[in-house]
Amino acid sequence: MFIRDPTSEIGHPALALSVSKMNSPTMCRDRAFSALIRNEILFPLGLVLVELSLCQPLELLRSAEDSDQNEATANLKTAARLLKYVNLESGLEYGDVVEQCLFGSWNAGSTLEDETMQDEIYQRIVAPLAENLNSFVSRSQRY
Repeated sequence: MFIRDPTSEIGHPALALSVSKMNSPTMCRDRAFSALIRNEILFPLGLVLVELSLCQPLELLRSAEDSDQNEATANLKTAARLLKYVNLESGLEYGDVVEQCLFGSWNAGSTLEDETMQDEIYQRIVAPLAENLNSFVSRSQRY
């Protein structure tokens, strides 16, 4: 999704895909989006971050208490239940990013073409994830 420009540092990633098609709720495989989903753009990212942290697809992590007729709601219930494990496995900063994607307050109706939204996503999602990655790499190089 992000590409690295060899002339810049990791703090300046570039988006490598067309964002105009990402405004569709089909990214969550569910046309009837739940009213509980606060941001249709960042919700799928939050789900993927949970899967990456716990090294399993959400479907395998789902329990009976998470089930719902609406797949997006079932995904949200599963991710919310697993947040404490994400924090334990991947750290509080990573967990905070997941929480921002799933539950954060974002400007209603904003799209990825909106520069204010881009800046907010960078500050609340991209920068903390990049910092988390740098910290992880630094720790792994010690051993």
